[in-house]
Amino acid sequence: MAFRLIKKFKGPFGWWLAGGMLTAYVLAGLEPFHWQPPRLLENGVEAQRNLIRFTAPGIIRSRVAPAWLPDAIRSHEFQVRLRLRSYSTAQSGPARIFTVSANPSLRNLTIAQEGLDLVIRLRTTDSTLNGNPPLTIPRFFSVSEWRDLELRVEPGRLTLSWDGQPALRTVLPSEPLQDWNRGFCVALGNELTGNRPWLGEISRAHVTVAGMETDYLDPRELERPSTFVAGLQRPSLYPPDGLLRDGRSRRDMVLNFVCFIPVGFVLGMLRGERGSLAFAVTVCAVASLSVEVTQFFFDQRTPSFSDWGLNVAGAVVGAWLARRLVVRVCGSAARRPAFLGIRSP
Repeated sequence: MAFRLIKKFKGPFGWWLAGGMLTAYVLAGLEPFHWQPPRLLENGVEAQRNLIRFTAPGIIRSRVAPAWLPDAIRSHEFQVRLRLRSYSTAQSGPARIFTVSANPSLRNLTIAQEGLDLVIRLRTTDSTLNGNPPLTIPRFFSVSEWRDLELRVEPGRLTLSWDGQPALRTVLPSEPLQDWNRGFCVALGNELTGNRPWLGEISRAHVTVAGMETDYLDPRELERPSTFVAGLQRPSLYPPDGLLRDGRSRRDMVLNFVCFIPVGFVLGMLRGERGSLAFAVTVCAVASLSVEVTQFFFDQRTPSFSDWGLNVAGAVVGAWLARRLVVRVCGSAARRPAFLGIRSP
């Protein structure tokens, strides 16, 4: 039985199975197939002293982390006040209005639009590193109407007011900002990677921490580049801080490791004992690296060195298991049947 199984894996069935597994991995790695290579765009921002218009995809951003960030982390308290008007209720992504983040997967705070809804992602000790699960205010937006928003975070609670009226109150941990990243920058109208644009107007953007107010309509606070690169995905490592509580990262780590064990096993069986490890690991490493590089050109995908390393580690385990099975079933090299294609030394 075991001999027949090994022989079957060494034939066309094994090659087809390995090819099918690698194809499935490629499809999973590029889903949802939003082809969007990095591109240089004119910045569609019209900035005045008391008004910022995002008439086309654009961004205004800080070069470095804001000066108020350490005080907010230390006190676990801040306030954001925005006065804004959306140009369209069809915006999604969510489309970033105000963000303190690094990329679409890592943030301290984001205030955004998803259709008619206002979406708030706040990293706390109870959330993921991306601020999920989000807080949602249904039907916040309507075209042509100005909205006043006041978000306040303090130890133990978050409150949000909409046009002066309480709209949301939720319980937070006693030290909610403990895991905030001190190096994240501020941006208005887009994500730092340039691929979550928002269209609308902002006439007030104030952040208050420890009694000190920062006005982000002041041109000295943020820069407006004449052009920006949209869709530039930055390779990432799974961040060590908070990894074990980040369900998404933990799940991704397990999947990236486990899914390549059967691939390495099948590829290892194709070569029997001799050269199985090197063959399987080389094929898996090249395939995985190709997918990670290709993700640079697909929106909603983030290339990751960690994913590549976990794929290769899974392939090593699978190929090692295949080699051990061949040795155990076939015995010494002198007794191995000729149909396995394994010659005696």
